Amino acid sequence: MKLVTLQVLASLSAGMQGGRGRASGGDTFEDYAYGLFGRVGAGSDGDGGPEGLGLRGGSAALSRVQAAIRRDPMKWVDHFNQYLRRELGAEETGAGWSAAEYGRRRIEWSNRADLEHAFMLMAEIHRLLGRREHALAEAFCCQALKAIEQTSLDRGDWSLGWAYTGLAELKSTSRARRGGAHPIELAAGMSFLKELKTVEEWRASGRKGPKGSGGGSTTPP
Repeated sequence: MKLVTLQVLASLSAGMQGGRGRASGGDTFEDYAYGLFGRVGAGSDGDGGPEGLGLRGGSAALSRVQAAIRRDPMKWVDHFNQYLRRELGAEETGAGWSAAEYGRRRIEWSNRADLEHAFMLMAEIHRLLGRREHALAEAFCCQALKAIEQTSLDRGDWSLGWAYTGLAELKSTSRARRGGAHPIELAAGMSFLKELKTVEEWRASGRKGPKGSGGGSTTPP
């Protein structure tokens, strides 16, 4: 899932190249961001930009950017949010905007259902944090983790895992590849696998037994 997250962030970064936002002191965010590279070391042409930075310089630049995000996180959040508003036309119209809307309108997901689901999970956390609903954001993050785990257990089928999130079903949610099996065969097979998992969990708990007792139940669920 780490790779999925990195791919989503990379797709966002690609669209943000050249975007401008205001940093403190009247400088643009781009001036601020390129200044981080300039302080790492000048390129081969001496302009201080990222071009021409060697491996050591690039590594140092990345470390400096990450340190800057930790030092002043809201500056980067504001820049990203301004980018979303601009891309969705909200700056001109004053209309509502969200990361989820950006994902629906501006990103071509093609057959990358996992990326789309991961993006929408993070977009909902982004929405809740933007509304200062921190407890709900943390709770939703837990649901998202459960959904991802369930999807892994279901071999990439988001149908059940996505239900844990409470979000509207995505078109790709029901597009999990099913091969030549009839849906009733798939449902029966998944039900059987879940039953086996339940029995295995019962056996494990039966061997250990609850605390303060001589053992667990001897009757399977």
